[in-house]
Amino acid sequence: MGKDSLMISNILRAVLVTILMFSLSAKAEVESKCLGSSCFPGSANIESYDLPIRAVSRFRYYFFKVYDGALYYPQGKNKLLLGIEPLKLELVYLRDIERDDLVKPSIDYLEKHSSVSYEGLKERLDLLNAHYQAVKEGDRYSLEFAPGKGTTLSFNGEAKVTIPGDDFAREYLGIWLSKNSEAKSFRTNLLEQLEKGLE
Repeated sequence: MGKDSLMISNILRAVLVTILMFSLSAKAEVESKCLGSSCFPGSANIESYDLPIRAVSRFRYYFFKVYDGALYYPQGKNKLLLGIEPLKLELVYLRDIERDDLVKPSIDYLEKHSSVSYEGLKERLDLLNAHYQAVKEGDRYSLEFAPGKGTTLSFNGEAKVTIPGDDFAREYLGIWLSKNSEAKSFRTNLLEQLEKGLE
């Protein structure tokens, strides 16, 4: 191979490497999603499931911003099946909140809206709630459901407890994601993006 051919070959190789690196970087930027100052990774690994981010939304209480959330769910599945399909719901808090103000709404909701006996959930709910703590602005809680394993609560990326039962996942995640959720606009935004695609 002549010197000119070798030089052209090296140039082409360098160009291809540059294009590949740029493509990977651009892909990473597309996969991650930010809502205001809250940024979420493009995917979440739960047990053997690799779940892409499918939707983001913000919850407000009257005029107060409370948290931003991201929903991770299997690609190609546009109907939310709580307690059946694996999922992750991650919340980034936009203000300081005391522990009791995080825990009490879940008790009130499940006492009122649970489709199964509340007494059948209470022991597991108490165990989950025992692992909640007050949050500061920027703290994150996430709930990950893996079929056959249960629902894992994590705080700032650290797993705190796993609660068994597909029934528990269905009822507890319904606080944010069921038709009875009091975070109605938050839920509606998530489901619309799940159906139509995340922009």
